[in-house]
Amino acid sequence: MNHANEADAVVRAHVVALNRVPTEGPPKEHDPDWWVATLAVDLVERGELPGGGDDGWTVPVLYANSLDVLWRDAPKPKAGQGGLWLLHRTEAELAEYAPFQLIHPDDLQPSMNLDLLREEPG
Repeated sequence: MNHANEADAVVRAHVVALNRVPTEGPPKEHDPDWWVATLAVDLVERGELPGGGDDGWTVPVLYANSLDVLWRDAPKPKAGQGGLWLLHRTEAELAEYAPFQLIHPDDLQPSMNLDLLREEPG
C-alpha cells in the first residue's frame, strides 16, 4: 500500500457514470482513449475533493480506456464497480475534464484494503 502515500486523495466509492472524453480526428498510436468515471464517494480516507467534498460526494475521475501497451495495466472502471480508489491530480489541459486521474495499476484496490492502509505508518 506504499503507492497510497503518493495519491492526492484516497476514497471508497463506486462508479455511477462513464463518459468518453471528446476527441478530434482519428486516434493516434498509443492514444490513451480518455474516459471519465463518476465516483459516488461514501468515505474520504485521505485528501480533499473539489468544492470541499466530504462523504456522500461524487467526483469525476479521468482514466485511459485504451488497451495499448502503454495503457493496458491502468485501471478501467466499470459501471457499478466499487473499491478503494487512489486518485492523482490531473495536470494540464486534461484537468478540464476531471480533477483526478487513475494512472497506475494499483490505483484501484479492494475496499477491504482500507484496514491495511490505516495500519500503515506514514
